[in-house]
Amino acid sequence: AQLHRRIKLCDDVLGRLEGTLSSFQSDLGSISSEIRSLQQQSLAMNVKLRNRKQVEEKLANFIDGISVPESLVEGISESEVNEMYLDYLLTLRKKLAYLKSDAVADASSLAEVEPELEKLRLRAVTRVKEFLIEKILQLGRPKTNFQILQQNVLLKFKFFSEFLRDHAPTAFQEMVLCYSDTMSKLYSQYMRVCVRHSERLMIMPNSKADTLVETETSGFSKLLWGAAKRSQAEKEASFGLGERGSVLQEIGQNAIVFHSESKKHSFESL
Repeated sequence: AQLHRRIKLCDDVLGRLEGTLSSFQSDLGSISSEIRSLQQQSLAMNVKLRNRKQVEEKLANFIDGISVPESLVEGISESEVNEMYLDYLLTLRKKLAYLKSDAVADASSLAEVEPELEKLRLRAVTRVKEFLIEKILQLGRPKTNFQILQQNVLLKFKFFSEFLRDHAPTAFQEMVLCYSDTMSKLYSQYMRVCVRHSERLMIMPNSKADTLVETETSGFSKLLWGAAKRSQAEKEASFGLGERGSVLQEIGQNAIVFHSESKKHSFESL
């Protein structure tokens, strides 16, 4: 009888344990369902968040590309044309390029923004062209080191020329013609000075009266070319190589500085 009671007591304990385990199993199944539901909700929220970020990014790009801030208008219209002006031109170029893209092809706000950007483009073109032409004309001023001006100004502001080329071809051609005309006159002036100095330093070359043999010169020829004043020996020496062959040993040496040189040189040396 005592064994029977113990067996029954064990059965009761095992029954309660089974019930507890069954309840725990049921709770685990419910928790598993809730976890799957939370996972599905999390995935859905991630998709919504990703879509929202994409929409926000596109909307931000659209607003940034199509808006015309007051700071840009004042910068293009009133700011001094210098290195800081490059930032305004870069922003304007970006907005002009955005208007031509497919992203705003059907935008209703395009009709309102495009005229304002066109006004800014015209204003920027005018100011940039005037700035470049002014700097180009400075190249031709007396005692101006045009090479320094080219490197420190024109080369530094080369984006100005690119802006005119892309957004105002006519103004760009005017600037190019101004530069070509200025540099042509400048180099022509330098060449005339160079030729004048070289003539001053050049040993007198042979004249038409120098011949290997003595010739009779008519009175008309003497009047036209002048009478020969050099002796026959001097005439014959002028046809020899003389010191002109030393030019081959002077190759690679310092160039002759015309304005500070006083020694005369042969035609070959010059």
